[in-house]
Amino acid sequence: MASFVVAYTVVTAIIAYMGIYLGIKSLTKYSHKKGSKYLGYGCFATSVVCISYYLSIISENYLLTSISSSIYFIGVDVSAVMLLIYIVFFTKRKWVKHNRVAVMLVCIYTVIELVIFSINPFVEISVGYVKRDTKIAYYDYNLHNLYYAHLAFVYILVIVITMLILHKAFSVPSGYRKQYYFVVMGIILEVAFNAMYLFASAEDDRIPIDYSAFGYSFIAFWVYWISFKYSSHGMLNSFKSLVFENIDQGLLLFDYADQLILVNEKAKKLMPSIDFREELPLEEFQNQLGIEDVGEERNFSRTFQFEFGEKALRCDYNAFRNSKGQLTGRLYVFTNAALETDLLTGFQNWESFKLFARENSKIFKAPVTAVIFDINGLGIINSRYGNAAGDKRIKELAETMREIFPRGSYFVRGRDAMLVAICYHMQESEVLEYIRDIPVDVQYAAAEIDEKKPDIVETIRTARKALKNKKLLDIHSAHSELINSLVSALREYDQETKEHVERTRVYSIKLAERLGLADIEKSQLSLLCLLHDIGKIGIPQDVINKPGKLDAEEWKIIKTHPRKGYQIAESSTELKEIADMILHHHEKWDGSGYPDGLTKESIPLLSRIISVVDAYDAMTHDRVYRKAMTHEEAVAELKRCAGTQFDPYLVSEFIQILGIDENIDVSAITIEDKKEEEKVVEEENKHIHDVEYTRFYADDELNIISADPYFQAFTGYSRNEKISLSELVPEKVRTEFLCKLNEQQAKNKLIYIEHHLLKKDGNELFVITYGRRFYDEAEKQNKLELVIADIKKTYVNEMIAEKERNKAIARMQRWEVKYRSDSLTGILTHAAFMNDVEDRLMSGGSKVVLIMVDVDKFKTYNDEMGHKKGDEFLILLATKLRESIRSTDLAGRMGGDEFAVAMFFNNDLSDEFIFEKTKTLFDKINQTVSATSSKMSVSMGVAISNSDDNTFNKLYEKADKALYASKENGRNKISLYENAVKAD
Repeated sequence: MASFVVAYTVVTAIIAYMGIYLGIKSLTKYSHKKGSKYLGYGCFATSVVCISYYLSIISENYLLTSISSSIYFIGVDVSAVMLLIYIVFFTKRKWVKHNRVAVMLVCIYTVIELVIFSINPFVEISVGYVKRDTKIAYYDYNLHNLYYAHLAFVYILVIVITMLILHKAFSVPSGYRKQYYFVVMGIILEVAFNAMYLFASAEDDRIPIDYSAFGYSFIAFWVYWISFKYSSHGMLNSFKSLVFENIDQGLLLFDYADQLILVNEKAKKLMPSIDFREELPLEEFQNQLGIEDVGEERNFSRTFQFEFGEKALRCDYNAFRNSKGQLTGRLYVFTNAALETDLLTGFQNWESFKLFARENSKIFKAPVTAVIFDINGLGIINSRYGNAAGDKRIKELAETMREIFPRGSYFVRGRDAMLVAICYHMQESEVLEYIRDIPVDVQYAAAEIDEKKPDIVETIRTARKALKNKKLLDIHSAHSELINSLVSALREYDQETKEHVERTRVYSIKLAERLGLADIEKSQLSLLCLLHDIGKIGIPQDVINKPGKLDAEEWKIIKTHPRKGYQIAESSTELKEIADMILHHHEKWDGSGYPDGLTKESIPLLSRIISVVDAYDAMTHDRVYRKAMTHEEAVAELKRCAGTQFDPYLVSEFIQILGIDENIDVSAITIEDKKEEEKVVEEENKHIHDVEYTRFYADDELNIISADPYFQAFTGYSRNEKISLSELVPEKVRTEFLCKLNEQQAKNKLIYIEHHLLKKDGNELFVITYGRRFYDEAEKQNKLELVIADIKKTYVNEMIAEKERNKAIARMQRWEVKYRSDSLTGILTHAAFMNDVEDRLMSGGSKVVLIMVDVDKFKTYNDEMGHKKGDEFLILLATKLRESIRSTDLAGRMGGDEFAVAMFFNNDLSDEFIFEKTKTLFDKINQTVSATSSKMSVSMGVAISNSDDNTFNKLYEKADKALYASKENGRNKISLYENAVKAD
């Protein structure tokens, strides 16, 4: 018995301490919650109940037992009343008048009981105590009527509390009712224990202790728990179950044996084709879904694109392990890619779309095209008719977009009122076919995702730039004010501007469409047509509109207009993107243009386009200083200057747009004429030694006024061109040359200067300029008679020339690497290869053989061996291609694992002989490939030029068809276009 008393004492102390502790917490930590103080008072009361009952059962003293019991009964009353008041707050019942009256009556009766039990130890009016023979709880109760009233009062309070809790339980979702049911069950057990003790102990000494005394504390503790702790702890498992079934994600859990043990309904809806049977093996699930085994330890996030692009799912995978590292399960979480939408249009919100695009970039693989729309004059609609009218117009446009674009397109609400459509597996040209029926008051622009750097957000921004460019050109747009003011200023200076611009815009856009340029480039080209000569507003009008030829000084002034135009465009946010194109629109293909002397592909593409179109329009229309050429003469001039002044490929494409018969080999006639002219010059200039020289005269301003016939062959400038002596000297040494010239003229009339000479084509010679200054009696003016002699063959100057050549070669090599060489393989880029082949086609004189080369099964090799090995293979293939062809032939990388070779043969060789030569190349390349991997090979398609194939595009198309035939015939084949056509 002693051990029982000790244990009972410890339990009582713990329970009493917990009651005090929870009471303090209720009054402090949770004091902000309504009614929490009453729960705190109730917890204190239960501690009093435990302690007083403990004293009443361990004491053999009658008076102490009687007093302790009275305190116990009062504590029961107080704890029940405090619990009742708290439950009213907890169940959020309104304190209406009758509720307040009821609680007041309860409190009054509690005070009455307090008085009764306070005097009971002395008069025993409620309960008496009878001595019994037990080892604990030495007195039994002798119950009177007032005690039964007390008992009824407590039971009524318990019943009311129970009803309030049950009412609360039925008012909350079913998943949250369990906690209230536990409280009710505890109350019922408490009442049962109390009744068992009261009504059975008198006849049964086996129940000497009323264990219900602890029950009051446990009920208070449980109410405290469900009030402040159960929502975050006790409901956790139930809530997990609720979340598992109701979350907007498909959840699948596999056990350690890779068998399905849990799957929610959302997963079944997201993947209706999957058979989610019990204990579904993981491998079978992966096969049904089309994903590979992801291993046991790594986490990954993968995006799935279902057919038609209607549903994009993201899969997040986790492998769970215990503390010993053993696999305990695998969790797959599938999420619908549907994101937050714009309430007005139902389109995807822009900010959330950016997050989605960053996390799911693999969805947006080329070809993907974004089209952006904006309503013209929306600001005016909003200000004049209200925002509701503007919103209606936006909503109508959104509905139109849903109707016209193909099923599976993705729609986004961009910044401001811009709406975006994203079309999967479609190129820009295909998408633009869908928007022909868009209302005229809507402006649009498109952009195709970059295959090398697929970023859909950046693609949309590119489309937005194109849209802004178009709005700049729209006279009805508020954005066009800047353009209108610049164009007006330009027209004041050049009366031909308006008509010239319109014509060049038409030609340029047609050429851009033929070249397949993106919408952003077309919009930039339209701006460039309008503003490429904007720098002329900084040139004096008398120079621009001079009826005769310009002198050297005037040419210097004219040549400043590209840089002035650049400065104007660079200072404007709207025009900044075309500033470089304005700067370089007078550059020439061979590097002899201005202001920077750029060559070939280093000249911006749009600048090259405007150069061709602008020149053609200028030649075919009258100017103040000359009459217009015919179309035929202008085309002939374009062909003559292709490869020197103009991009040969662009010239070829532009001529085809004009519908001129490009088969006339004007370039060949021009070359022969030039050779004949050079022979005449040689006959006229008989030199007495091997040193080449030319003689000319200049005035006091150093303008060359006459020259001998050899002047053109020596400098590149014709005798009729207006040119200054200073222009024959490179800019880097020009100041030094002029200083020496002035110094020697001041000292004596003889001149002798060693210096570099700058030819028209940009090449430099090391020369001696010697001569004299004299007074021309006939013309009454001072003149210079000068001879420039090429002394590069002398020993000293040969060394100097060699040094200069090395510098030039180094510069050329750097330029080749930067602009014309593929960064990975080192052979020509697509653009450089195309231009060089086009140049050879236009010059004529040989058969051009185009060979398309494609690596079979390269993607498989790349996936298995890794990108590094894949790159090494491409480098090896390019090296072998370059080694296997002659130095006069060309090799280029067309993109990815596709290469091209251009070989040049005499016209008298047969196609059969040439095809045999290409077979030799095929064998060499396949030997290299098979040595690298027995599973790999190459396929080739061959096209040989004829009279109908004098453009790169036509030849490329035939070679590509021949390559396709090789692929269709089982790969590892070489096919000639003519044979492939016969087979079809």
